Amino acid sequence: MLTIGLVPAIFSAEETRAEMVSAIRPLAKKNHIIDTPTSLWNYFNKTVKSFLHLVLCFSPAGSLLKNRCRNFPGLISSCTIDWYFSWPDNALLSVAEFKLEEVKLPEDHRQNIYKHIVKVHSSMQKYSDDFLAQLKRVNFSTPKNYLDFLNNYKAFLAEYKETF
Repeated sequence: MLTIGLVPAIFSAEETRAEMVSAIRPLAKKNHIIDTPTSLWNYFNKTVKSFLHLVLCFSPAGSLLKNRCRNFPGLISSCTIDWYFSWPDNALLSVAEFKLEEVKLPEDHRQNIYKHIVKVHSSMQKYSDDFLAQLKRVNFSTPKNYLDFLNNYKAFLAEYKETF
């Protein structure tokens, strides 16, 4: 699909294909496309491709992405690859403020709690580097881990408040 822009055999019956061609006929006439089944079908596919956008998310961790790119060349030749790096501390702080705004925290300690959460998550990169150096194993600290950390913090805080 990424390479040619089509999903082979997505429309199984000739009736379905004829429906698509007849549905696009008025637009094709307006754009001066020759009224033959083949040219209308090609125009339909071109129109769908122009409005079709896919977002694929892969983790570059390990060799899995490299193998997928090797097995599916359309990932490289027909895509734009955006690399996203770790969030900066001010972004982490903003997310913590947003995700924890409903949580009952002492107001005089709220900002310090947010800053501590950011520091804990940010320090994971250093510890991951140490982990790699000592044990030869890779550990990643991603934005998804950070969101999970915030959700777990909220859940544990709620559970702790219920027990006391």
